[in-house]
Amino acid sequence: MNFQIPKMSLWLRCYILIGGIAMLFLSPMLKWRGLGGSFKEAFWTVYREEALHGPPVADIFFAVISIPLLIWFTFYSGNKRVTRGDRIFVSLMLCGGVLGMFILMVRKVFHL
Repeated sequence: MNFQIPKMSLWLRCYILIGGIAMLFLSPMLKWRGLGGSFKEAFWTVYREEALHGPPVADIFFAVISIPLLIWFTFYSGNKRVTRGDRIFVSLMLCGGVLGMFILMVRKVFHL
């Protein structure tokens, strides 16, 4: 039996890269404009606040728009660019997100 690792399409790699950059820099850019000062200060301020109070509104807003769009494009659009490997990778990413949310809920409930 030969197991082959599925390959990710270019569109999915671009989505992950652009989405990752947006999630990493969107909130600090908004904070930088509001506070002034250096970008480095804004970056660390946002991520200290995120550690204490949860994700910023801009990150939640971006996720609420981008994740359903990814799901629709991958599983329901019928686009020829979507391969079986893309469906596998998107499913794994979604399972990782669900697992992460479960861990956060358990930590919150049991104060770990």
